Amino acid sequence: MLEPVSLRHGRLSAAVDPMGAQLLSLQLDGCEYLWQGDPRFWARRAPVLFPIVGSLRDGRAESAQGPCVMVRHGIARNYEHAVVDRAADGSSVTFELRDSAETRAAYPYSFKLNMTYAITGEATLSQTFHVTNTGDATLPFCVGGHPAFNVPMGASSQVAGAPEGDASAAAVEACDETSATAGEANGTPSAARTRQPVAVDEAFEDYVLKFARPWSCTLPVIGEDGLMSWDNAFECPQGSDTVALTHASFAHDALMFTDVPDGVLTLLGAKSGHGVRVEFPGFPYIGVWSAANDAPFVALEPWSGHTTAHDEDDVFEHKAGMTLLAPGETSERTFHLTLF
Repeated sequence: MLEPVSLRHGRLSAAVDPMGAQLLSLQLDGCEYLWQGDPRFWARRAPVLFPIVGSLRDGRAESAQGPCVMVRHGIARNYEHAVVDRAADGSSVTFELRDSAETRAAYPYSFKLNMTYAITGEATLSQTFHVTNTGDATLPFCVGGHPAFNVPMGASSQVAGAPEGDASAAAVEACDETSATAGEANGTPSAARTRQPVAVDEAFEDYVLKFARPWSCTLPVIGEDGLMSWDNAFECPQGSDTVALTHASFAHDALMFTDVPDGVLTLLGAKSGHGVRVEFPGFPYIGVWSAANDAPFVALEPWSGHTTAHDEDDVFEHKAGMTLLAPGETSERTFHLTLF
């Protein structure tokens, strides 16, 4: 098994696991923003979604090349991805997954998936999907990201020495110490000590989703079977640029927003002023999700397609947002995560 790859440039650092090419850590000034996984809520952190987003009805669909049989979010997260390129300055890494007899049993297509993680700004990590059709048939696929973030920011279920039930407070203290050390090394101790990712009394309910401008969106409901229905669709937001979050917001799985203004969404701590901004040009959808058992995280998920709807058929090529890639062609999509 390959070791995780570390990236660092300026104030930002990240780590990526070759297993699934999954982001493991994303830190600004030494403070961890990325959810660190906890099986009590959700054990993953930021899986790569390919070649489907969401679920197939009964885990199966028919395609031009034969049956596609996959669990939710596809196959890429279940395989080790080879490291094929690393920047000399440690600011980027590219992974590669190619089809095999095992992947073709689930998804009967030839492909090459390259995932690039690159620090592209003082506080920005970019995640790029390169999908190449290496076969002779048209390649149908969707891609998506699934990075989850601690809410409150800096609250980690795995902070060493944190007493049970007090992980958030311990994380704030740990981030304060880390930030102060980093800042003092640069000769700015007072500024560094103010860069904590949470307000001391900040709670999940103090977080909001902020959009580029006021707008309205109709959201479907995702059922326990993972399929989507428009029968009980609801409007959110309603002529506003802000959506307040509570744990009850996720009683019916993810919130799926379509054609978000400017392709920008921010998860913001209203008390601390800290958060994460995701820019996702080329992704028509973004899912916002947290586990239904009052989990202390929120996932921001740019999607090129979405889960199967109840009124859709079960032809793989007919799934909403499906890219149909000609043999020899490559498709590229990138989203950007900025911490503040």
